[in-house]
Amino acid sequence: MDTAQHIVIQVAHGDFAAVEQRLAGYIKPLLSVEALRASWQGIEQQVGAFQELGKTSIVQTQQGLVHVVTCIFERASLDVNVVLNDAGEIIGLTITPVGTIEQQANATYEPPSYAQPTPSRSRKRSLMMRWKRWPSCASDQRSMRSKSLCWDIAWAATWLHASARPTRRFVV
Repeated sequence: MDTAQHIVIQVAHGDFAAVEQRLAGYIKPLLSVEALRASWQGIEQQVGAFQELGKTSIVQTQQGLVHVVTCIFERASLDVNVVLNDAGEIIGLTITPVGTIEQQANATYEPPSYAQPTPSRSRKRSLMMRWKRWPSCASDQRSMRSKSLCWDIAWAATWLHASARPTRRFVV
């Protein structure tokens, strides 16, 4: 019997103090014996008494190796997920529906059929700024001091009609 199965058996038999002793130091204040007991009893009220252990597997996730122990109760089966550090201390303990951890670990994102492909670089720009010399700026005193450079801000309005492309001119 591996460590994760042993931890689950201890919880199932009500030996919450032994499980608390295996908790990593930073988790002990967060998960007391009373909290473990209350959680387990709440689960047994919902799905019935613990009957036996099912399959055990190990799943690699971003957080590390998760030991998944399937527990069979009277009215349902649930996974008890145990994450251990290198010293064998419990750093994660969750109860999920069967297959949840495997499904999350193997999930890939597929965009829906109505999603548009990634827009091209020219369409990604929602604001284009460029320097231009405007003949009309030369008559303005401020523009003369700034060498008649004006901002031309063209808002790329890909969501609007092609003719509705607002342009603003500012004198710098």
